[in-house]
Formats: sequence, structure tokens, C-alpha cells
Amino acid sequence: MAPKISLVVALVALNFFLVGAAAHAAPSSKDVRADSKACYSNNDGAACERAYDALTELSQNAREKKAAAMLAERNRLAEVGCAADNGWLCTAVGDSYRKGIDGHSEDYAVALSYYDKACSIEFWPGCARGAVARELGQGTPRDIEAARALYRKSCAGKSLNGCTWYADFLLAEAARAETSTQNAEQAAARCANTALHGPSCLAAGVGYYLGIN
Repeated sequence: MAPKISLVVALVALNFFLVGAAAHAAPSSKDVRADSKACYSNNDGAACERAYDALTELSQNAREKKAAAMLAERNRLAEVGCAADNGWLCTAVGDSYRKGIDGHSEDYAVALSYYDKACSIEFWPGCARGAVARELGQGTPRDIEAARALYRKSCAGKSLNGCTWYADFLLAEAARAETSTQNAEQAAARCANTALHGPSCLAAGVGYYLGIN
């Protein structure tokens, strides 16, 4: 009986592998052309994203000259898709400006404009990135309250990064508040000697992590 069970399991696993391989087959040039046409002719944001993703995959194995042409086309698709209210593509363009990649020069202000566009159409990861920019003063004057509002908005929209970064933001805020009256060493001592005083332990841990003295 045991060998039969093993054979069944092996066949099921093989079936899942073959189905998965078929589902992740390389995109065809025909599909890219069709999606690109729908993107440009109909302002179809979903088609723009599909063509963008396909060109991203195809360019990985393309020769340098062809890869460069694919990158230029991919950037155009992203711009059109963003204008058609595809928040994912708006965020992707913002990321490329923030990092200075994909043929774009690093420009935090331009990146932020794309994040804000994504956020305005309720693509919550765009809100999270806009919050980070305002917390750190990247491309805009530092604005803690605006950052707080965007972190909260992104997390309420169930963005994993939004919730994670909001938690980091709140921890850093608590640490700064606690270390405003004591330095990191004092916080560590109070944490150890005052029955593990919660705020001091928090301040010590996050303070050391952030380099707050």
C-alpha cells in the first residue's frame, strides 16, 4: 500500500509542476503586441501592466541593444498606464526615479509625485511610499503629521508595507519621546533596574537601532 501512496503523491506533484510551468510560460511577442495596442489605443491600464510585466521578463534574456529598446518601451507603457490610473505602474515609475534606475535619474520630488498619484487612486503601497518620503524629507520638506496620516491610510487599506512601516514609525516616535528626557544609556539602565520599565526598554532598543543618543 505504501508504494501506491507514494506513486499517487508523485503523480499529483508532477501534475502541479506541469500546470505551474504552463501557467508561467514565457510571454509571447503576440501577447505583448496585443496588450500594448490595448494600452495605447484604449488607455487600458491593466493591459499596460501586462505588457510591462511581459517586457520585464523578456528583457532578462535579451541582447543588450534589444534589452535597451524593451526598457524604453516598458517605460512608455508605465507612463501611459499610470495616466490611465494604474496605481501599481505609478508606483513602479516612482520607484525607478527614487532609485535612479531603468534609465531615470534619481529624483525624489518626481518619485513623490508618482507616489501621490498612486495614493490618490487608492493604491495603498503608493501612500506608504509617500509617507516615507514625508517622514524623511525626501523630495519634500519633512512633515511628520502628513507622514502619520499617510501611514495610517495605507495600513487601513491593508498594505503590508504600510502597516509595517507605520509600526516602525510609531516605535521611532515613542523612542524619541522617551529619549528626549534620557539618553540611550540611561534608558538601558532604567530598563534593567526598574523592573523592565517598558518605555525605557523600548527607547533603549529602538534608540540604539536608530542611533539616537
